[in-house]
Amino acid sequence: MVLEILDSKFEDNTHMQYLSRQHIIPEIVHSTSGKVVMRHIKGRRLCKILSDKKTDETVLKKIFSELGTMVAEVDKCHMRHGDLHTGNVIVEHSTNKPYIIDWEFATYSEFSQVDAMDLLSNAEYDLNSCARQELYKELETIYKKSYMDSIRAGASEEVLKLREIAGKKF
Repeated sequence: MVLEILDSKFEDNTHMQYLSRQHIIPEIVHSTSGKVVMRHIKGRRLCKILSDKKTDETVLKKIFSELGTMVAEVDKCHMRHGDLHTGNVIVEHSTNKPYIIDWEFATYSEFSQVDAMDLLSNAEYDLNSCARQELYKELETIYKKSYMDSIRAGASEEVLKLREIAGKKF
């Protein structure tokens, strides 16, 4: 089943295809100039998982570690999601793998940590609302470490080409 049809601002969709190959967004099942169709992910939005007191802390730590790496990859490609919050992350039921969805506000951008910080502040709110604020600092530390580790690892040749494409857009 296909859930997400995205009107993309990226005319050739090269960046979105890269993110799909890296499993940052759901698999692209069809792509044309200005439109991307992604496979449906059976899962729950991260905001619902964070508000559920029954969610295992180990699962949350794994999700936040992966998210830190994922957001760093988006930044390294000189992209911004534009609306990254816990409602725009879906976690697959069978694997607990997070995917970033709802890219309609995405833009090319010089390297920026705006999306990274937006996601963290939203996660803090979600955890505070269900009286799990003691968990936030630990998740924040895990997320920031995986984000910085990925940034320090540098960019692959493919990412460098994507940066070149993005650089012509701003």
